[in-house]
Amino acid sequence: MRVLNQLTSLPGERGEEASIRLAETIAAAQDAEAVQELIAALPKASAALSSDIIKTLYEIGKRQPALISQYADVFLGLLRAKNNRLVWGGMMALETIADRSANALFGQVKLIEESIQKGSVITRDAGIGALARLAAAKPEYAESIMPFLLEHLRACRPASVAQHAEKTFLCVSPLYAGAFAEVLRERLPDLSEAQAQRVNKLLKKTMKAAK
Repeated sequence: MRVLNQLTSLPGERGEEASIRLAETIAAAQDAEAVQELIAALPKASAALSSDIIKTLYEIGKRQPALISQYADVFLGLLRAKNNRLVWGGMMALETIADRSANALFGQVKLIEESIQKGSVITRDAGIGALARLAAAKPEYAESIMPFLLEHLRACRPASVAQHAEKTFLCVSPLYAGAFAEVLRERLPDLSEAQAQRVNKLLKKTMKAAK
């Protein structure tokens, strides 16, 4: 349990700080055995320890997604967890590996979409990022996913429009540029000045991409 001890034996240190430092160490060393230990411990871990573990895993994913990409099924399973911390932690991990694990994730698109619709703000933020990366992987994936992403942008709270549009832009090919721009223009009256500035910048980039 060499890795878990680094999360549980640091008196006086906040768990997230320990998790981030451990993730940096594992990513730098490309330590696949350490990742496997974290994955194996997750199902039986206490609520506090499971929180540390999933934090460490998605922080590894941000730095070295290849180290956790083979565990897409584990992170997908977390979307059904009763512990909300595991739900949004699993979605954050999925966002980091969605392009690398596109084939595994595409079969569970409906689960990801349902988790976005009923999940927390963090779950929605990460889920939109995951779907956008997945849609960018293959044209046939985009054909299936883009309607959901566009409808989400049309209906989501104003505070999320700019961020989610920026994530969605990753998968906006010329084929979808017109529909994407139309939705953004529809949402402009709902936005603050700062939010509208971000969306207008994105509109300019979208028009360039469409040419």
